[in-house]
Amino acid sequence: MKFFRFVTIIPFFLLLLSAGQDPVLPKLKSFTVQLPGTSSAIDRGEISLGDWLAFVYKTTYNWDNEAFETGRKDSLMPDTNILPEKYRLIIRLFNRLDFDNAPASTKWHLFYGNNTYAETFQLPVTKAEWDNDTLKKHIEKYVELPVVGISYWQAQQYCAWRATEMMKEKNVIDGGWKVKGRLLTLDEWTKFQYEIGPRYDSNKTDQIDTINKTGCYLLNIKTDKPCESLLEGWKIYGGGTVAVFSFNPDNLGLYQMFGNVSEMLQEEGKAVGGSYLNYGNECRTANIISYSAPQPWLGFRCVFDFSR
Repeated sequence: MKFFRFVTIIPFFLLLLSAGQDPVLPKLKSFTVQLPGTSSAIDRGEISLGDWLAFVYKTTYNWDNEAFETGRKDSLMPDTNILPEKYRLIIRLFNRLDFDNAPASTKWHLFYGNNTYAETFQLPVTKAEWDNDTLKKHIEKYVELPVVGISYWQAQQYCAWRATEMMKEKNVIDGGWKVKGRLLTLDEWTKFQYEIGPRYDSNKTDQIDTINKTGCYLLNIKTDKPCESLLEGWKIYGGGTVAVFSFNPDNLGLYQMFGNVSEMLQEEGKAVGGSYLNYGNECRTANIISYSAPQPWLGFRCVFDFSR
């Protein structure tokens, strides 16, 4: 059987440490940075569709026979009733891992994909799809979108799973560390609001800078007059969300804390940061967004608390 590896391998990143001040946390495999002055680390980017599928794949499918626990899989998949159309092909391919629904004569080729956090998943494709370069490029692009259509409970399950995976790392074991996964709190957003998001060095307010000096937007938000590079991004990703590591990181090394998708807070039903549906002046820490169910504009990233 042939394999096609379509995601660029991201090197292991170290936690950013403030000299002589912050607790020294273990070096991790995750694309994660330390929150200054704390014993907590935060994901640099929003959780992507590829990240989510790796989670479902790892926790649902048996490696030796590909059989799955139906109840668990169904409880972890995004809500396809509200999922944007551009996500649905990836979900349909992933659902083919229930091989019982395929004709016995079908011979699958398997896309193997890595996610940001060094886990893998498979997407079965037919011979015709395997030979379709357009399809391959589509997969490569859209697994990098932020996962949406996820409930608060599902997000909590993911962060708990990631923490469990971290506790298997040698540096964590050797240091006697315990790890707990969760979502970012509003207090943390407020504490770091002068450092997160795009901003000029002279900007010492809670307002982010949404455009650069040439008038081009610095994040994926709603605008009535998009610049050329923003239009190019929309063209690549079909409007709406863009890849989680689009644009430039902020002063903490975090990507898209504002715009793209609103991010769930640890307090259930509350989100912050604004999304592609919001103008820049709406993407403020003080603008708390309420939700009661999965949404096409709502995503998350994880925070990890370390203790001994």
